[in-house]
Amino acid sequence: MKVTATQLPITKKLDANIDTIEQCINDGQGYILTGEGSLSGYFAPPVINDMHNVNELMEAERYLVGVATQQSKQLLLGTGWMEPDGMPYNQVRVYDNGYKGAYNKRLLTTTIHGGGERNAYLPGWAPFVFDLPNNHKGGVLICNDIWATPTVSPTGNPYYVNRLSRMGVDVLFCSVNCNVGGRVPWDQTIYTWHENHLQMYARSFNMHIVVSGSSLGMNGEEIEKLQCPLGVLDPNGDWVVKLDLGQPNATVEIK
Repeated sequence: MKVTATQLPITKKLDANIDTIEQCINDGQGYILTGEGSLSGYFAPPVINDMHNVNELMEAERYLVGVATQQSKQLLLGTGWMEPDGMPYNQVRVYDNGYKGAYNKRLLTTTIHGGGERNAYLPGWAPFVFDLPNNHKGGVLICNDIWATPTVSPTGNPYYVNRLSRMGVDVLFCSVNCNVGGRVPWDQTIYTWHENHLQMYARSFNMHIVVSGSSLGMNGEEIEKLQCPLGVLDPNGDWVVKLDLGQPNATVEIK
């Protein structure tokens, strides 16, 4: 089984994101994971107060799924999405010989004063687990679900990974979008926080972890360093491959 970690320039322009993801599918192998909000754009519609491009987003999804299906590749697509309840969620949608389901981000960023993603999306409420080849089992988490950064997680860390492990997950797909940009400086402590959580989870729960994200800042601006490492970790917590800034993808085979 092959997995592909990606680093795509995630923007708020749907057409640009479609082109980027199509190229990502063409270049990747096996289970291809994209970063948080890679299709819709992070904090871009559909969000609670702006649902204007829902139809265009659905058409784009159908097109990209068709590209992946034609090439017999599996796609884990990070995007904002409107569900049948009429509300937007921050999702990773899983396609493997058809639509397998979606994971909705549960630990949305906010502060003790409110704001953040809680003003844009509804939180999910359940884990999502799916079967992989060779008796592996996959699970999905999205960015703050993994590390519960203290300043944007006032209720603490629920350690969702614990339940995923109990459900048999041994390949964890983490879709992230946490690069700072503009006037906000890169922070070594935050980078280390992200990396240490990934390494500890991989080693503690005997998991491969696939991490995909953006090569741009959260608002689409150029950056000089990644705020979170991207790539694939092995069950010892060691990086099998770590992407450099601007490196679009890397594929790893899991026995």
